Amino acid sequence: VHGLKWLRAILAIILILSMIFISQPAKAKEVIGVNLIVNNFLNDSTAKALSWLNFDSLPKPNPNQVDNVIFEWWSPNGSLVFTDVVDPDAEAVAWSYHKVDMLGSWSVNVSYETNASVFNRKDFDAVPDQWGPGTYYVTRTTLVSADAVLTVEPGTTVAFDQNKSLGVEGKIVAQGIDINPITFTSNLTPQAPGDWGSLTLYSSTDSTSVIDYVEFEYSREGLVLDGASVNVTNSMFISNREVAIHAISSGSAIKGNYIERGDQGISPIGIISAGSTLTIENNDIHSMSTGIYLLNTNDLTVDNLVMDSETLGLFVVNSILNSTGDSLLDNRNGVELDDHSDAVFENLTVSGYKEGFAAFDHSKAVLFNSSVQEVEVLTFELAQSSSVILVNTEFETLSGNPGVTIGISDDSTLTIQNFLTVEVVSYDSGAHLADATVGISDALGPISLTTGPDGFTPTVASTDRIYEPTLVDYPTLIEVTYPDTYFEDNNRFVDMDSSRIEVFNGSVYDMDEDGEPDFSDDDIDGDDLENDQESSLGTDPMDPDTDDDGLPDGYEHEYSEILDPLVGTDAMLDPDEDGLDNLGEFLNGTDPGSADSDTDNVGDLVELECGLDPLNHTDSAPDWDDDGYSNGKECKAGTDLLDPDDHPIEGEFDYLFPIIAIVLVVVVILAFVLFGRRRKVAEEAPPAEEEPEEAE
Repeated sequence: VHGLKWLRAILAIILILSMIFISQPAKAKEVIGVNLIVNNFLNDSTAKALSWLNFDSLPKPNPNQVDNVIFEWWSPNGSLVFTDVVDPDAEAVAWSYHKVDMLGSWSVNVSYETNASVFNRKDFDAVPDQWGPGTYYVTRTTLVSADAVLTVEPGTTVAFDQNKSLGVEGKIVAQGIDINPITFTSNLTPQAPGDWGSLTLYSSTDSTSVIDYVEFEYSREGLVLDGASVNVTNSMFISNREVAIHAISSGSAIKGNYIERGDQGISPIGIISAGSTLTIENNDIHSMSTGIYLLNTNDLTVDNLVMDSETLGLFVVNSILNSTGDSLLDNRNGVELDDHSDAVFENLTVSGYKEGFAAFDHSKAVLFNSSVQEVEVLTFELAQSSSVILVNTEFETLSGNPGVTIGISDDSTLTIQNFLTVEVVSYDSGAHLADATVGISDALGPISLTTGPDGFTPTVASTDRIYEPTLVDYPTLIEVTYPDTYFEDNNRFVDMDSSRIEVFNGSVYDMDEDGEPDFSDDDIDGDDLENDQESSLGTDPMDPDTDDDGLPDGYEHEYSEILDPLVGTDAMLDPDEDGLDNLGEFLNGTDPGSADSDTDNVGDLVELECGLDPLNHTDSAPDWDDDGYSNGKECKAGTDLLDPDDHPIEGEFDYLFPIIAIVLVVVVILAFVLFGRRRKVAEEAPPAEEEPEEAE
């Protein structure tokens, strides 16, 4: 019994402790306030009120520990028209919705279910769904709900109080006209950039909404397309503090708008596209901080003019861009690609001021038919494994402006290409040749093209030079083939320093079969005399051997001191007396005017007969068979150059030849000496006495 009493006592203590330490549902004493936001709404649309609870400490209680929030909607006539009991979400946030059906001032009360002293109240207006003509004042931020349509009449001025905005979840029709536009402006005096917030179109906005001929001025962000895909056309944005048009996850077309900084004390961006697929076309953007800023987008820009930007005309970050006809003039920097951007530009014009075109961080671009001119510092700057290809694009060069440079890091490349088209024509008939094969090889490798019915190949981009990072020139090689046809200057190198149509004329006639057709061949008969020379010499330009002696006209003219291309008998002569007549000299390639063409002291015919080369002066000195006699000596003796047992025979008294020669020299010398002495003795002897005559 006593044990049961102790057990009960212990259980009672545990129960009491659990009640103390286990968390209880939040009571009214823990909720210290409730916030409430209600915008103005169009009449006959669904209004919404936002509230959230404030607690005396953090973290917030578990949602199942928070009591309900009560909304009371009061109409302009003072009637309670709707009570809404809402269970707050995990963040203690509650929404209430009610369709307002009466113009005027409405009220929303919100209270905490278990503590009526936790209370808040907001007034809002149910406003007309048509604004204008004249001036409409926005005194409270207004929201066009998803089931509403706001129409703004041409010529209407919508004037916003400070920091007030207009949001659209349904549909807006702001259709001005050229001579009577709609104006969204500040209601403050004096007016200044950033006075009011923005016109924001949300993702639920009807895509048939209209923003046409509307002027935005003195806002913080003129027009925000927050998930909306609504066309913005023919509108004007001036003196908006941060940005003129801000598109987020939008598929809008932004066309024909004029955007200008206006007030000098601000540095706004013209158009920001973030995560969007915009078409940005035919807009004039002037004097902004950055003209167009694309971030994580896949956009199309066409025929935009961006001028006098403080920082950049076009800034592309981690985006895909197709640009056609855009002009970026007198911006501090023209174009910058960053963070793996990929862009294609057609007919882009960049002119002035500091830097023309830059690509960083694995970005790449191709510029077709474009121009980057009149920059003061860098025409192109590439870094961090970026690449740019210029096709038929003009750009400022060092020769044109010595102060301009091209900055390429070691891991980046700038490739210069131009357009190449090949035209293939028959010289014989004048007709264009279809289905000719055209091989083109440049720095990027070979390609093969085929001419169409008009005789032209498709136009391709061919590489002229590459900065990697220093400049390297690459010629382009072109070869044309067509059955039984020879082409003028075929297999030719072309300097692709400009775009060109390269013409290949072909003919079936090639007399000397050298691959050059007769009509373009300077030496039709292939005799090494150009056609003009043949005319002056009197030889036949269509006959390689005018005198039919077996010697080509060019060969005979080369050795004109001993040969005549008009005399047919000189082929059999041997003016150098080496045993080879002139025809033999020609056939063996030796000099008909020299008995020893290679000057190795072995005659041409001797070398030919013994197996040496009469044109190689080094082959007579070696001893191929190692028999102690040089090849030249064996040739002269008639022995075998490759048989060591066959060599010149030395006579038995060969060793006496030098001795005999010496003796003969000595004898001759002695003879002269003796002769001289006898002559001297004879001159010194006294004359002989005469005998007296006998007397008769």
